[in-house]
Amino acid sequence: MYARLLSTSADSGDAAIPTNPAPDVSVSQPAMGTLFEILIYGADATNLSAAARQALALIVELDNQLSRWKEGSEISYINRHAAEEPVRVEPQLFDLLLRSRELWRETGGAFDITVAPLVKAWGFYKKEGRLPPQKEIEAALQIVGMNRVRLDEDAGTIRFDKPGMELDLGGIGKGFAVDRAVEFLRSCKIEAALVNSGGSSLYAIGSPPGQDGWHIGIRDPRDEEKSVAVIALRDGSISTSGAPEKVLEIEGKPYSHILDPRTGFPAKGMVSASAVAPSATDSDALSTSFYVLGADWTRAYYKKHAEVKAVLIPEQASEAKVKVLTINFNSN
Repeated sequence: MYARLLSTSADSGDAAIPTNPAPDVSVSQPAMGTLFEILIYGADATNLSAAARQALALIVELDNQLSRWKEGSEISYINRHAAEEPVRVEPQLFDLLLRSRELWRETGGAFDITVAPLVKAWGFYKKEGRLPPQKEIEAALQIVGMNRVRLDEDAGTIRFDKPGMELDLGGIGKGFAVDRAVEFLRSCKIEAALVNSGGSSLYAIGSPPGQDGWHIGIRDPRDEEKSVAVIALRDGSISTSGAPEKVLEIEGKPYSHILDPRTGFPAKGMVSASAVAPSATDSDALSTSFYVLGADWTRAYYKKHAEVKAVLIPEQASEAKVKVLTINFNSN
């Protein structure tokens, strides 16, 4: 778990940090390789619970549409056929592909939903990891890049330039699902809720009674029971990329599981990166981008996108105190 809802007393490293009171409704559902959870405050627990379960059902439907692992999913169909001919895309998914392309452009290619061939080359899908030959990396890079994806907005279709290309929405899909659940909960007039995709992306509607927001802790990379920073989240999302347990050792060297699609190699320099944004779709993608691109680029991005905030934990000597960089919180 990257970020966690603070429901019990915890130590931020300096002092006791605020916690959240117990919700009136708590419902969960496995989907997208993690556990989605919805917490709600309100007087009518029966109807609120029903609304939460309907929102979770929407997430399951999206999993069936977006998963590259499910043979019958729309993404799997696109991956099989888009190099042969234009493939018509369901409108909501097409909008997600358009936003993915925008984020690819904004991040200079650091966020890229066509990264699948590189992930395969490194063996990360099997969670084993291997150091691929340089020629294999170069070959994968030839079929990676949103510049090789043709999105026809008039026809609502997608076409790949080259065989072997594949979409992988793992860096944005959970956030997108969180946003769809939030839309449904808001349509039910729910005023205080949290949608959590296994700690990787969370969205807060309103705040718990008497609180300034939902208190979310960014985990200490050396002690998962502690938090190095706390965010009071209200009507916005936070997503975190990077986790110590996902660092793989290959031929005696540690490698991040997050690849830089521009170079073909695992990203370096960050332990974790958290993005706070108005939507979970954006925070999900931006947390990966901030992890790949580092603090200086993240600060530059904020200058053009003042609604975005970041909490970065750079790599550091093991004996040093954990260094935390915050961007766009208060004065910085």
